[in-house]
Amino acid sequence: VEVPAVVAAYVDALNAHDPARVAALYAADAEVSQAVSDGATFRGRAEIAGWVADNLGGLPDLVVTTDAVIAEGDRVAWAWVYAGAY
Repeated sequence: VEVPAVVAAYVDALNAHDPARVAALYAADAEVSQAVSDGATFRGRAEIAGWVADNLGGLPDLVVTTDAVIAEGDRVAWAWVYAGAY
């Protein structure tokens, strides 16, 4: 599977348990909406980093792996496994 650089960087940052590195991959004005967080929306890098930190706090042994990636132009579909024990 050829993994685009941004996906590889995201996986590396998550596996390093580094919320700031994850957030830095988003645009400064990015918004992330999560269905699993009761539809919560996180705006900007600081809130995104906080959301990632909260996730990592609940999964201190988190390991992310990539199953498949489809990239066309500036669009990416990514199948991943987000594994850890609560």
